[in-house]
Amino acid sequence: MKKAFTSKLLALTAALVVMTSLTGCFGTAAPQQSTTAPTTTTAPAEPVSGTDAASNSDVVVDDATAANIAMESYLDGFNTGDAAALADATCSSTISAYLKNNGKDKNFLVKSFEKSIANMHSSVDGTFFLDYDYSVTDANADQVNVFRFEIEALNAGDGEKVEALKFYNVTMKLASVASASDVTSSGDLVSGADVTEKESTQVEMRVYKLDGKWYVFAV
Repeated sequence: MKKAFTSKLLALTAALVVMTSLTGCFGTAAPQQSTTAPTTTTAPAEPVSGTDAASNSDVVVDDATAANIAMESYLDGFNTGDAAALADATCSSTISAYLKNNGKDKNFLVKSFEKSIANMHSSVDGTFFLDYDYSVTDANADQVNVFRFEIEALNAGDGEKVEALKFYNVTMKLASVASASDVTSSGDLVSGADVTEKESTQVEMRVYKLDGKWYVFAV
């Protein structure tokens, strides 16, 4: 067996650091100027549509459920090998504008996730499996303002469009399983599968609401 995953690799696995990847590729590009005046939006009190970057569903769900769907779709994307789903979970209009401003598009994210998944597969014998659980807390006003500043730096005028922010404390466990058939199409582990070399780590991740949809900010 190859050496078990280290905590450093676990953390990298959990957040193929999208914005770090972009920074490394593009350098310090200036944020794109918005053609519309910034507006302040607030999260609606009523349940919102579950249609988001991750769910591809029109079922009406509350914000907490929609945010969880985005996070779970992101994490499950590693197990299913679905780089497109990972890109969907992270590519908000802000990220899309940032990509465009630097001569790239969403396919850049897809290719980056494909490379990350391939690297994870090559690190173990058999097939890797990411197991996880999490707790979530809503960000306070100060934390939201700091996050809006980060978004503003990516694409001018988008900072105030952030409607809500949640912090996810994720406990992840990486293991190798005998074959890909030990993982279902939805990313779950088949009952009775032989799982080995499990390690765990904890990371904090952020999920934010923009344009009525929830996205993982994988940094």
